[in-house]
Amino acid sequence: MSKLLSRAVALAILLVLPYLSAGAQTTEAAAEEDPVLATVNGDEIRRSEIVEAQQNLSEQYRGLPPAMIFPALLEHLIDFKLVVGEGRKANLQEDEAVKRRLARLEDEVIRDVYLARYVGEAITEETLRQRYDEFVKTVSPQEEIKARHILVAAEDEALAVIARINGGDAFEDVAKEKSIGPSAERGGDLGYFTRDQMVAEFAEAAFNLQPGEMTEAPVKTSFGWHVILVDDRRPGSPPSFEDTRDQLATAMEQEVVAELIQNLRDRAQIERPD
Repeated sequence: MSKLLSRAVALAILLVLPYLSAGAQTTEAAAEEDPVLATVNGDEIRRSEIVEAQQNLSEQYRGLPPAMIFPALLEHLIDFKLVVGEGRKANLQEDEAVKRRLARLEDEVIRDVYLARYVGEAITEETLRQRYDEFVKTVSPQEEIKARHILVAAEDEALAVIARINGGDAFEDVAKEKSIGPSAERGGDLGYFTRDQMVAEFAEAAFNLQPGEMTEAPVKTSFGWHVILVDDRRPGSPPSFEDTRDQLATAMEQEVVAELIQNLRDRAQIERPD
C-alpha cells in the first residue's frame, strides 16, 4: 500500500471513530472527540467540519467508502479556506454585494430553521398515529386470496398438469416437479395477495375461484401458462402504520406549513402598489 493511500486510510479511520458516550467531559476529552485535522494559515479544520460536509453531500456520494470520500473532503475544505482567506485579504466582507447575499442567505436559514422546528413540534408520534387512525377509517381494504399456481411454458404442458391433478396427484407435488416459477419449491404457494398485485389475466381467473377450486383451463399471461388453485379468501387489511408513516408525515407537513402561512397572511398587513 502506498504512503499516500496509507495516510488516507488512517485519516478515514480517525474521522469515523464513534463519538464518546454522553456525560460530563473535560475540555481535553472534547478536543480528542473533535480533533484538528489540518490548519490553513493558522485556521483550524476539525473533524466535525468534515462530518458536516459529508452529510451535506448527495446520497450517491454519502454512500462512498470513508477512505475515499473523507480525504477528498479535507482537501476541498483546505482549498475553500485558502480562497476565503484571499477574499478576506481583499476586504470582500465589507463589499455591498457580499452583504446583500449574506442577508438573503441569513433569511433563508432563518426560514428553514423556523419551519423545521415548527413542523417538528406539530408532527409528533401521537399526531401521526391520530392521522393514521383517521386514514384507516377511510380505506376500503381489498379482498385477498391465498393461492398456488403451476407455471409452464406451453398450453399442452398445462393441460397435462390439470389432468394429473384431476387424476389424484397432489397439486403441491406436481408444482414442485413441473412448475418453472420461483414458487415451485414451495409447492406453488403464492401466499395472500390482492387483485392489483397480479397481472390482469391471472387475477381475473384467481378471484373467480372459491377456496378449494382450481382453474378448469390453463390461464395464459406474459409469463406463460398457469394452473391456479385457491386455498383461502379473506377481507383485506389496511396498510400498517409503518408502511404509511412517511406518506402521512409528508402530507401533514404540507398541511401544517400551509396553515401557518395562511395564518401569517391573515395577521399581516400586505400592500401591493399598482
